Amino acid sequence: MIRVSVHGEDGVQRMARAAADGPDHLRENLGTAVRRAGRPVLRDAKRAIETNPIKGFRTGGRRYRGPHTPKGLRKAIAGVVDLHLNVGSLHPRATFTVFSYRLGERRRLPELIESGRVWRHPIMGRRGRGSWAGQIGKPWFAKTVERGRPLFERRVNEAVDRTARAIERSAG
Repeated sequence: MIRVSVHGEDGVQRMARAAADGPDHLRENLGTAVRRAGRPVLRDAKRAIETNPIKGFRTGGRRYRGPHTPKGLRKAIAGVVDLHLNVGSLHPRATFTVFSYRLGERRRLPELIESGRVWRHPIMGRRGRGSWAGQIGKPWFAKTVERGRPLFERRVNEAVDRTARAIERSAG
């Protein structure tokens, strides 16, 4: 499983505590706002794997073109990328995660692609010499999430400010 977490700072922790103690709709609104703030980063991470230039080669260095249904692996990996939120506790956090266990036998591939290492696999329907291929991709997940982090944090801070104003209005 690949994860990039954004942990709540002191102000966000105080806000989460106040939202947890306050009416339920405040926590729900804060969660909705944080989820909305994470959508662009999540979308970019999915797009990054779907467009990852995975290259293949056969044993001996000859080019391997792959199966007739390209991008099936990339689409499957994009389908298991998700945003996990916890805004109602004393330790709020947003975690962008690749739930690789959902890929079954291919569960190691997201980490191999992210690391930039070659992975080998048999070519279907072939036996003997030359029946294996290697593939390599480019790192995509951590750098995409880190690139979107400033916008995400700015939008989360705006949501926290709105929630703080709502708490002040309800207390006053």
